[in-house]
Amino acid sequence: YMYVYDRTVEQIFDPTAQNISPTRINLGLDSDLDIKYKSNSTGSFVSFIKDGSLWTMDMKKNQIISIFSFEDMEEGDLRMEYDQFDIDIISTDDDGNTLFLVYGYMEKGAHEGQVGVALYQYTYKDNTVDEFVFVPSSKPYSILKDSVGKFAYITDKDLLYFMIGDSIY
Repeated sequence: YMYVYDRTVEQIFDPTAQNISPTRINLGLDSDLDIKYKSNSTGSFVSFIKDGSLWTMDMKKNQIISIFSFEDMEEGDLRMEYDQFDIDIISTDDDGNTLFLVYGYMEKGAHEGQVGVALYQYTYKDNTVDEFVFVPSSKPYSILKDSVGKFAYITDKDLLYFMIGDSIY
C-alpha cells in the first residue's frame, strides 16, 4: 500500500530562443513562484534569479545573458550539491549594468570554502563581473539568509549597508 505520495516536477531553465520573446520569458515548470527580479526604469533590461543563477535579459535584443552562477562546475563535482548561498539583486540600470550580492558559502572562485557576503557589479558593455568587496563571516548561511536577505541597501553615494546577525555594516 502507498498511503502518502508527493511528487513535484521542476524544469531546469534553458535560455534558448524558444523560451524568450520581446514580451515574456518562459521560466518553465517550478514550484517556487517567487522570482526575484529587478528592471531598469524603462524596462529594457531585466535581471532575475532562477535556479541559483543570476541572468539578465536585454529586451531590445531579445537576448539572455548568464551573469553569475556556481553551476558551471563539472558534472559530479560535490560542491554543486551544497547550495548554502543566495543572490540578491541590488539594482539594474539603464545601461544594463547589474549590482548584486552573493552571500553564504562560496562554492568556487577566490573565496572558495569561505562564508561571507560579496558585492559584485556586472557591466553589460564589457560583459564582465567585478567584485567590489568580500566580507567574511563566521555566521552560518541560515543567519546570513535571515539578515542579509532582509536588509541590503546602497545609497546614491554608493555606500552599501547590509546586516549580518544584529549588526549593520
